[in-house]
Amino acid sequence: MKKIVLLSLLLTAFMGLAAAQEVGVFSLGLGVEGCMNTRYGVALEENLSFDYGIVKTVTAGIKFGFSQDFTGITVLAPEAFARWYFTEIDGNPLFVQVDLGASLIMEDSRIHPVFLGGLMAGIRFPLNAWYVEPSVRIGYPFIWGAGAAAGYRF
Repeated sequence: MKKIVLLSLLLTAFMGLAAAQEVGVFSLGLGVEGCMNTRYGVALEENLSFDYGIVKTVTAGIKFGFSQDFTGITVLAPEAFARWYFTEIDGNPLFVQVDLGASLIMEDSRIHPVFLGGLMAGIRFPLNAWYVEPSVRIGYPFIWGAGAAAGYRF
């Protein structure tokens, strides 16, 4: 019982430090990153994302990624995500994000569907209705990724 009370107090205190986002706001973004959606070297991924502010610290959305290593591997990656804005640095919210979806890996005229799961961390720089977001991520099957996105909040 003491552990549950202590955990509740810590979560309540930590949530007080959380970065506030606007509830009910939609965001549409375009991104580019380097990732390991390849056997050798680095693949270039472009992505389109759409998210919605559920509560002040949580957004949920979808992302569609397209990557190619320019040697024969092409990947389409539709995914859903949940993002938590947990604190701010100089008014710029830091976030962690959980991704779940599928990777459709196309190689030698065959499609290989695999599970996609990942964890992303980044910071959002709001510029009025616009934003810029550098981020890094780890997961499967892409192993790692690093890039940036820019978008508009409605």
